[in-house]
Amino acid sequence: MNNIKNRSQKLGDKLFLLGSILMAVLLPLHKMATTIAFIIMLVGFLLAKKEGSKNREINIALALLAFFFLLHLVFYFPSTYKKFGVNDLRTKLPLLILPSIILFKAKFDKINLLFQVFVMSCSLVSLGILFRFLLGYIQGGELLFSERLLDFSILHPGYLSMYLLFAMVLLFELNTTVLFIKNKSLVPLLIAFFAFILLLLASRMAIVLALILLTIFLFRSIAFKYALLSTIVVLCFSALMVWKLPVLNEKWLKAKAMLSSESLEVNNYSVDDRIMIWKNAAELIKEKAFRGYNLGDYCYYHLREKHNVSGFGKGYRQQLNAHNQFLESWLALGLLGFIGLLTIYLFNFYLAFTWRSQLLFYFLCIVFSFSLIESIFQSQGGILFFAFFLALLYRMETKKLNHE
Repeated sequence: MNNIKNRSQKLGDKLFLLGSILMAVLLPLHKMATTIAFIIMLVGFLLAKKEGSKNREINIALALLAFFFLLHLVFYFPSTYKKFGVNDLRTKLPLLILPSIILFKAKFDKINLLFQVFVMSCSLVSLGILFRFLLGYIQGGELLFSERLLDFSILHPGYLSMYLLFAMVLLFELNTTVLFIKNKSLVPLLIAFFAFILLLLASRMAIVLALILLTIFLFRSIAFKYALLSTIVVLCFSALMVWKLPVLNEKWLKAKAMLSSESLEVNNYSVDDRIMIWKNAAELIKEKAFRGYNLGDYCYYHLREKHNVSGFGKGYRQQLNAHNQFLESWLALGLLGFIGLLTIYLFNFYLAFTWRSQLLFYFLCIVFSFSLIESIFQSQGGILFFAFFLALLYRMETKKLNHE
């Protein structure tokens, strides 16, 4: 009997590791295929040996994530469009399960390997984007950017930008090497390469965060000359690309116009779509600030109708969500949902400062920043990224604390 149990646990260990590696590989490559990795991890966990968490702070963090998920479940039952509510629940399920199975899995010490695999996967995607960029220019003399560079993939440029920023942080903070790069002096150049790809993806938030990170890396780097070279290269590329890419230049001009504009007209070409979305979402929140509009109903019906009434045809036709996770949670779950989400972030920032974990702090800054411009928990690519790496960082930091 014990022999069968031991074999089952060994099989569970192998499946869990396999699923974890697949998750790290597939997140930047193909967000839909990550479901397979998630299922393999879950099966492996069920077979493997488990252990409870004795860390009080970790248990509180898991309880907050569980409460946030259960809040969605509560607001599902009174919804009218239950089909869309079910989709939302299914998307958020890893938020409840994934951190728990990573933290309660006994003897899991392959975290650095998973970080390396993730960076390698980001490198492969970045090479694909560069190849697509060069191919478009050679074939038609056209400079492609943003979504058009990802026509070989189903990834969203915003989520990929988030992944690349975290890969930059991993490279610097852990001074890790990609599996096929053994020379650590090449790491700053890989960071600069990721920054250049972020420029091609044309996300203003990602470009700003990349420049901030590069500045921090410059002043903290031991290999000062490599960091200086990388920063100069990226800044030169940035200036050149903003000047040469008309659409990217237009994005910055739009942002400048929005900041200086006193009114938001629907037909004004300088107004970003997000401003109209946020304006409509904020007006809906004012009407039902405490109660919310229930899971599934708020986006499919209420927000869509608001887009239609306000004359925002693109938002109505494409059923655009709030493009802000805080607004999204407030619309669906009311004030309690907004407070729940904010509490998750605040408590995790508290943990980062308490544990003095710069890696966790940078990770939270990246995810929090993109939560302001994207509804990252409404997509599998966003929820899996957050749940998977948050749990890995928990495990890594608590292991350090135990050794101390």
